[in-house]
Amino acid sequence: TCRSIARRFALLGQRGVLVVAPQAPHPFYVSMDPKKVGFSWLTQHERDRAIEEFAAYMHRLLARLEQEQHYNDARIFVAGYSQGVSMAYRLVVRDILKPAGVIACNADLPDDVAAMLPASARFPVLLVHGEADPLVPLSKRDRAAQTLIEEGFAVEQWTHPGGHELPRDAVEYIGDWILLHCDKS
Repeated sequence: TCRSIARRFALLGQRGVLVVAPQAPHPFYVSMDPKKVGFSWLTQHERDRAIEEFAAYMHRLLARLEQEQHYNDARIFVAGYSQGVSMAYRLVVRDILKPAGVIACNADLPDDVAAMLPASARFPVLLVHGEADPLVPLSKRDRAAQTLIEEGFAVEQWTHPGGHELPRDAVEYIGDWILLHCDKS
């Protein structure tokens, strides 16, 4: 959920990083006993329409943030976790925004995004992944890294010993990476 991601990244706020965590629109039960709800960005059903709706949603969100927050456009980092990574990549390869970097946590690189990389502006990418991730094997992260590097993107990889999760040390590393790249801009 957006709340759990915002809580997880709250420590970055103490370092001067504004964290915005939009909620994926499609709820589903992650478990039934106890009942726990998760959210998904899209399914195969009307996938292209869902991507376009997401793009429009992000345009509205960015416009509102521009009115309410003071931030440097050159220092926008786009991060995603699991399926959210595919949407983060789509934001940048479709030129919806130009990031200072992309952080991809526990995810692969979708085929439609890979096909758009040659025409995309280059940005640094941090790939964060759990060694024991049962949902997205480390090999998918490695294929994403290889594709990005072959297309001329600066890629850094950081692996933690856990599974499909974001431990505190991963969030701390992400914060260090963001601040390092802010110093370069």
